[in-house]
Amino acid sequence: EIIVKKICLFILAITIAVFGYSTDLLAGSKGSYVWGEDEYGWYVQYSDGTYASDEFVDGWWFDTGGYLNEEWEAGWIQDDYGWWYQSYEWYPTDQWLKIDGDWYYFGANSYMVTSSWVGDYYLTANGTMATDCWIGNWYVNADGKWVATKEEEKRPESSVTTKQETPTTQNTDASSQKKAEVKKDPTAKSIPETKREPAKETEEKVVEEVIEESTEQPKEEVTPPDIEASALSEENENVLVIGNSEKELDVERLGRVSGIQSFCIYNDKYYSTDGKNIFVQDKNFKTIKQKPIAVGHGNAFQLGSNGYGYISGWDDNKIYVIDLEKLELVNTIELPTIGYTTGVVDDTKNVAYVLQRDSFPNSLENYKLITYDYKNGNKISEKYLNEQFGALQSCDYKNGKILVTNGLGTSEIPNGYRVYDTYGKLCYEYSLESFSDFETEGVFMDRNSNDIYISTVHNNMYIVKEKGQTNNKD
Repeated sequence: EIIVKKICLFILAITIAVFGYSTDLLAGSKGSYVWGEDEYGWYVQYSDGTYASDEFVDGWWFDTGGYLNEEWEAGWIQDDYGWWYQSYEWYPTDQWLKIDGDWYYFGANSYMVTSSWVGDYYLTANGTMATDCWIGNWYVNADGKWVATKEEEKRPESSVTTKQETPTTQNTDASSQKKAEVKKDPTAKSIPETKREPAKETEEKVVEEVIEESTEQPKEEVTPPDIEASALSEENENVLVIGNSEKELDVERLGRVSGIQSFCIYNDKYYSTDGKNIFVQDKNFKTIKQKPIAVGHGNAFQLGSNGYGYISGWDDNKIYVIDLEKLELVNTIELPTIGYTTGVVDDTKNVAYVLQRDSFPNSLENYKLITYDYKNGNKISEKYLNEQFGALQSCDYKNGKILVTNGLGTSEIPNGYRVYDTYGKLCYEYSLESFSDFETEGVFMDRNSNDIYISTVHNNMYIVKEKGQTNNKD
């Protein structure tokens, strides 16, 4: 996939260089358009000479200045109840949003509105706002606004909501939002408690939709730059450091996990969480199960024995025990700690290993490793780690080893992964230059090899293994 993206960008650059800004390159609802790049970044120019701004094009956000914001990659998602549009933890609710040159409206439940009037504007069966056409007896102009009727006939009052002069991107400046400030649950809407009933028939006049079919050609798939793909394709040095020796590492992207916080792998399935839900995906990363289970921040998702998973709450000093087969919360381990914690469990010994500190997670203070007998409620030991972390995002446990990740690195302490024994001694570390410029989230040690799996804030999952090696047994 990385190679394909690089090839697409190379072809795009060559095409622009040879043909200039040809308006025949790509087609969209606003006409054909091209990708371009200047000293300030990537942009999209439409055939009418305007530039994309405050909108999504090809799943990428272009800010008010008209330049690509790589932090906001989005896409359409569908379930049994409809379609919505989502960028990581953000999605539109009760607002207009411009996507690929067309206006859409997303209701209170965040689903795309179809075949309905919203104010003076009509949303067609495919969700796009109608323009310059008759909708039954009502005419909308080039801006999509209702301006005339046939025989002075009024539209059904039930179909009219608050009027507005023009659709606006209410609170949709994605480039000005910080993901950490988003408090909405991006998946709650996909599993309503009861299925919505179809609208009851009334004696009101039915609005008959009369829209000409588009004759525009489908878009040619050209992928803009991907910050993670670019990092992996560059000559970054990824090595496993053991004492004074180093082993080269290969990094390969596998797919996208549903939960952004952390994950584990069990019975060839991917289990992940966003703190509010547990997701189960198959080998192809297709979500096959989802269940709302609150697990605090959910920043570490460890595989225990007998099909149990252990999830660290991070800021609530708890570890949640999940039956992965039944997908149920079966227990909660209360920790004798305060502040911020990331914990793993050796459930064969009823012992939890908790990394804790009182200060804000993004500071540079040392973490304390606490060994806790959670069955008897006894704190066995505690010791400060010699190494510092910008933010201890996640951890995992296997065969007496604790793998931790520094997910919000700094110039002094870059992103990386360290492996400790249960006494807090540093055993070895993964130095991954490819991940120095973007935030990592979850981490998992393969139970049958020396490979590790990691995920990023963009939901991408990668496998990291020794170069040229596969399935290295412990």
